[in-house]
Amino acid sequence: MQSYVRLLFLTGSRGGELLRLRWEHAAFAPEAWLTFPAAITKAKREHRLPLSGAAVAVVRELRERTGGPWLFPSTKSPGGRRTSNQDFYKRMRARSGVAFVGHDARRWCATTMAAGGTPLEVVGRILGHADQSVTARHYAKASYADEMRRALELLARKLDATLTGEAAPKVVPIRA
Repeated sequence: MQSYVRLLFLTGSRGGELLRLRWEHAAFAPEAWLTFPAAITKAKREHRLPLSGAAVAVVRELRERTGGPWLFPSTKSPGGRRTSNQDFYKRMRARSGVAFVGHDARRWCATTMAAGGTPLEVVGRILGHADQSVTARHYAKASYADEMRRALELLARKLDATLTGEAAPKVVPIRA
């Protein structure tokens, strides 16, 4: 499940949608993408997500370790794939004492990208949010793939720095 958690933080994806991905939904050439079919997304529309280099490494490592059609297979599930992540979150909370839920990763991703200067339109596209703007829905047809990839690379660098302790938080004293 370590790969699952890393992908949650590296992509901002919904956990249940990640668990439903098949290997046919992962592409590495000419560019690396995950394609979430409409049938498995909350918005019921296809969501193509470019992968950062760090996410590609996780997906490639998963490919080497797993067999069968699913990115996250299970020997216990009748369908052969993991169907739930709730037991994992319960174990993680019990062991760490941190009240973590999978959606926290999405919140962290969105906050980190927005704080890093990524336009909210791009953040929304990365997260697969349905766009409520009529102009964007009918006229703005740009895929934002380059911007999405840059934002996800920024996210991967920030996560790596956080996990390795290389980036000390900047504390600015408040003056009265």
